[in-house]
Amino acid sequence: MSDEHSNLPVVNLITEITHALSVRRGPLIVEQTLSCLADMNLTAESMQQLEPCMPSEFIDNFDVAVNNIPSQLSALANAIDASKYSIQWNRDLGQFYVKDAAVGDSYRNNNMNCTLVGKENGFFHSDRLFMGLFFLQPHTFYRDHNHEPSEMYFNLTGPHGFRFNVDGWSDYTADSIIWNLPWLPHATRVYDIPFLSVFVWTGNLDALIQVVNADDWAELQNELLTGSAG
Repeated sequence: MSDEHSNLPVVNLITEITHALSVRRGPLIVEQTLSCLADMNLTAESMQQLEPCMPSEFIDNFDVAVNNIPSQLSALANAIDASKYSIQWNRDLGQFYVKDAAVGDSYRNNNMNCTLVGKENGFFHSDRLFMGLFFLQPHTFYRDHNHEPSEMYFNLTGPHGFRFNVDGWSDYTADSIIWNLPWLPHATRVYDIPFLSVFVWTGNLDALIQVVNADDWAELQNELLTGSAG
């Protein structure tokens, strides 16, 4: 198969993300994302070549996540399924964080992401947009943190718990959009269904994430492991 043809699943995935966002307009970050994508040459011929890789321990639950994407997003779900082995999936082991940040083992051991568009290690280069897919295993606690860039989660599965400013928790369903303004502390807890989201950063794409300490992390992780969260 030629490189051009092998690139088609990834190009189609970005096309379906763009289409899904185009009918979910409203938040400024959605408009910013669509504007950046519209200015790019998103063709198979212009794609950078990345070595495909998916950690084997994530495959089963990733398929569970895809199967839980709601029917109104079926085209996007099919595009994700068709491209999953064409993508370079990576683990965030703290490289996006300030040095020695306490990201926690729950997050460190249970996350993976791929860069579709970005400054580095993506299929398409952009200095304005960082976009990809973000996956968390069930019962993962993603600690409170903040960062300078504006961020979007386009949640493809759910419900999952989110809190902001280290305050109360709210559950967000599949097909929901969360817009984290710059420096807004936020955290995520994943229940029985794996977490899968389209993520976007706009703004200073070189910025690092900072952990925002809270005194209830051990309790929250225990609630997830014992099934008493939510």
